[in-house]
Amino acid sequence: MPLYAAGVVIFGLWTLRLPAGAPLPVPSQSRLGAIGDVMRSSPRLAPFIAGAFLVSLASSAAWAFVGLRIVGQGGGPFLVGLAAGLTAFIEIPVMHYSGALGRRFGLRSMYASGALVYALVFLVWSFVGSPLVISLVASADGIAFALIYTSVVVIVGYLVPRELLSTGQTLAQMLGWEIAPIVGASLGGVVFARLGAPALFAGAGTLAAVGAAVVWLVLAGAADTGPQARQPGRADPGA
Repeated sequence: MPLYAAGVVIFGLWTLRLPAGAPLPVPSQSRLGAIGDVMRSSPRLAPFIAGAFLVSLASSAAWAFVGLRIVGQGGGPFLVGLAAGLTAFIEIPVMHYSGALGRRFGLRSMYASGALVYALVFLVWSFVGSPLVISLVASADGIAFALIYTSVVVIVGYLVPRELLSTGQTLAQMLGWEIAPIVGASLGGVVFARLGAPALFAGAGTLAAVGAAVVWLVLAGAADTGPQARQPGRADPGA
């Protein structure tokens, strides 16, 4: 933990080198301010975030208790750490090639694929009894996270107009990576305690699949998220 804290401080100091930015002076047309503006100008944004929220909810619930699942099946701290380490290791190359994957297959397909990989991993966790296998399967979770995280950022950039990019990204990040982990881990604890690990992971897998379906339907016909995607914020935000 001290090493982690020192790394955070070093990273924070490094960001001081970045140039200062300023928001574009755009008057709000809604009583809700920029949030109302971005929702009005980007009709696909709210349902997209809702689908992404379900996927993040599922992943947060599953990951909060996979360590207990490993220990409960006879594993120890090494296998718990191995699961987390493999996930992070796999994320790096997938994130590196995410741009090429998005151009080749489209952001819609990339996001849905990531969510379905989540679903598959969680379903495997629900019935596998070997702690080593549970840890090794976690490596695929890194693929899912990399595909989802990178595609969410770019998809939101395509869905909202340039002057509202910050608001759109804030809503997506807040709901997907701040609120969803709180709700997911809390609900996961209730399910884990009352119904057991298999029910928790099976439920998380099902929820991730539902979220993938929602996002797939929401982005249907959105040319901006296809293989020939435009640059973010350059055209009709609802296209």
